[in-house]
Amino acid sequence: MYKKWEIRSNSKIFVFIFYVVKFSRLVLRSLGEGIKNFTGTQEIMNKENYAIRWHSRAGQGAITAANFLAENAFELGFFANSFPDFGAEKRGAAVKVFNKISRDSHEFVENIAQPKNVDGVVLFDKTLATAELGFDEIIKGLADDGFLLVNAKQKYRSPHWQKFRGKIFHIDGSGIALETIGRDIPNVTIVGALCSILEMDLVKSRENLKKHLLNFFPPKIVEMNLVSFEQGFNNVLEV
Repeated sequence: MYKKWEIRSNSKIFVFIFYVVKFSRLVLRSLGEGIKNFTGTQEIMNKENYAIRWHSRAGQGAITAANFLAENAFELGFFANSFPDFGAEKRGAAVKVFNKISRDSHEFVENIAQPKNVDGVVLFDKTLATAELGFDEIIKGLADDGFLLVNAKQKYRSPHWQKFRGKIFHIDGSGIALETIGRDIPNVTIVGALCSILEMDLVKSRENLKKHLLNFFPPKIVEMNLVSFEQGFNNVLEV
């Protein structure tokens, strides 16, 4: 049997209790429904283990998004976890979060050491690449066959990413969030785009998100966020 990991947080501490699985191997379930704007990333999904690094500012919801991605991945048949790395604890400060996801290795995901090499990077705020971090820092350790997901409206690849030869995706996370929930908090839209890139089932992921959000928000707000999630899933672009 297993026991779900819970996430408790205050202003300084995040405690993660991971799923404990008794010997049996989780079966990878069918993925990949309704990906519309690109050809998919099957080479990523074929890896046994992979890691994702998120770059955002405090208040944009990246930690919440990474937590949900781990929960959703588990429900879809993976081992998964998430863990943050903080700088200053003020709104707008740079925040870094990690996900580890594995097809059949709980040892991989239970090791919460920050991975030096990652298969995907998610960038919530492009100004991080021109201010605190720089473009090279954003793609540091990113595999050549990995992907970069950027919260961006434009439909062309920025020349600043010329050192990276992998796939680059854009989603207008801020614009969609403003239209659907009325606030520039793009985390639900961006995690929708990421689920699409990772070929996670839309219907199952949407249902998992609904159950997750109903623990914190009234149904009306949950429905608004589900629209945001679906738009992120269906409108991510490879550039």
